[in-house]
Amino acid sequence: FALFAIAVAWGEIFGFVTNGGLQKILIYRGKAFRHLYGPLCGLSFIINIGLLAIVLAIAPAIGRAYESDDVVWLLIIIGVSVPAETIPRLLRAELAVGLRFGELSILNGYSALIRSGSIILLAVFGFGPYSLAWPFILVGVFEWIFLLRYTRIDWRPTLPKLRLFWPTARQCAWIMPGLVAMSLIGNGAYMVIGALEDKTTIGLYFFGFQLTLGVFTIVSQSLYSVFTPSLAALKNLPKQRDRAFVQSMEMSTFVMFFLGFAIAAVAEPIIGLVWSGKWDDAIPVIEIMAITATRPAVTLVVRAMLEAQGFWRTTTMLSCWDAVGIMAAAAIGAWIGGLLEITYAVGAYSVVSAIVYLLIGAKYVSVPVHRLLKTVYWPYLIGIIGLAAAWGAAAVLPAPGHAFFSALINGTIYTTSFGLAAIILQRQLCLNAMRAILDMVQRRR
Repeated sequence: FALFAIAVAWGEIFGFVTNGGLQKILIYRGKAFRHLYGPLCGLSFIINIGLLAIVLAIAPAIGRAYESDDVVWLLIIIGVSVPAETIPRLLRAELAVGLRFGELSILNGYSALIRSGSIILLAVFGFGPYSLAWPFILVGVFEWIFLLRYTRIDWRPTLPKLRLFWPTARQCAWIMPGLVAMSLIGNGAYMVIGALEDKTTIGLYFFGFQLTLGVFTIVSQSLYSVFTPSLAALKNLPKQRDRAFVQSMEMSTFVMFFLGFAIAAVAEPIIGLVWSGKWDDAIPVIEIMAITATRPAVTLVVRAMLEAQGFWRTTTMLSCWDAVGIMAAAAIGAWIGGLLEITYAVGAYSVVSAIVYLLIGAKYVSVPVHRLLKTVYWPYLIGIIGLAAAWGAAAVLPAPGHAFFSALINGTIYTTSFGLAAIILQRQLCLNAMRAILDMVQRRR
């Protein structure tokens, strides 16, 4: 885990800037998708081959810095996955522009299954840290095949003309630094911890962070793929856009906070049961990160709103500030102490960052700040109530004798308490959700 954490911290910088962010331009210019696809695909291949060349050039130096040849080969495998993602990322944009969220959900499900399943199989057959790297390529190839079947578009690239190249390059000049910053938001802490702490600390932090982030990433990517094209379709209708922004924030925070506090409620018995005590030292990391995960729930909606309106400069500046903040928090935690201090520092930064994002997002919509704060922190309060009930019951009730029953009891109490608190404190949101579900069922019938 430590070797892969180091490799992915550097390698995913290039993974994030795959295609130079041109798929974002395709979503923003949705009506001109078919006209722009061919030349932007050709330009994407040029960018991605250049990124692969950079990875091949710097991999030996990074390996020497961390005194590991395995890091070199892990970086090379991740680098090869960048060209493999060229067409899948662009064709994903085609589904998003067409608001074909059903196919996107199916694709995300299959991709997650292939990624997780291949990691397990490769690990069983003794691939070690490489079992975490090869799935990058496997998922890229699968998505390529899947999307060629589900999209009716001539997927072949063409050479971009100069009259299209220069306007696109000006937009990419702001998009690409923002994507680099996004990669540092997700992986920059590993770089800092790897430089300041031993491999045991970075391995435990990486395990806890990935186990928590894995759940949030699946949900946030699905929500982001819905919010961005939907808000882009309303960019010329400010009233409808503002209403959609508030509703998106309500949905994101309600779902993400429910999942975050649920992870904290069952983390201890589940981790002990599944991994037989091998990763018990990472349980506090998982619990703290799950409880303080306000930043991903808020930032994904604010970013979707800004990108839907083409505010690339603002998005990039926010991402750069966020990357510096999370790396500085990790460094402060490492300077103060060890694993727990790092986790507390990063968690505190996550809470502060969410508030800053919310205040900045409020400047771009005609919605009072107090309403946005209520939209975010009522679900957070509901999550605290549910978690307090679960942990309080676990402390008072007799131990059930098996970790499975502990997890079942904690999860049941948490879900029941969360539901009751939601009905009392967010009744209208619950009614809207039930109405939407009923409408969906009726349409299917």
